[in-house]
Amino acid sequence: ESHLAADVPTLGSHFTAAGYATCLVGKLHFGGARQYAGFPDRPYGDFGGPCSHQVDPLVSHFANQPGMRRRTLEAGVSQVPESLLQERFVVNESVAWIREHVAARPDVPWLLNASFSRPRFPLTAPRRHFARYR
Repeated sequence: ESHLAADVPTLGSHFTAAGYATCLVGKLHFGGARQYAGFPDRPYGDFGGPCSHQVDPLVSHFANQPGMRRRTLEAGVSQVPESLLQERFVVNESVAWIREHVAARPDVPWLLNASFSRPRFPLTAPRRHFARYR
């Protein structure tokens, strides 16, 4: 988690100041007062620690391995159902925000930043993605 000084401009603050409706959905990893990073709307994000990445149950099998080795051993089929992956929530919240904004204020330009957790650690994915490879 990073801490960005409150007076540092961000993409969100620039667009918001220019009259855009702005929204951030998903991870950003700014802590403290910068959780919103200039985006007034933040319906879903990394509001906990450590950086609130979704823990895949597979991770616990290798908890006593050193850092990078553990990350490699964790790679595999996700034990989290695809319908419950964070990426699904980012998509759903993003689409919902856009639809609501366009319905309520169709003449106001908008910027939505959708930030997905994958691909990154844990290196897991739904089984259907592994079926394409040996």
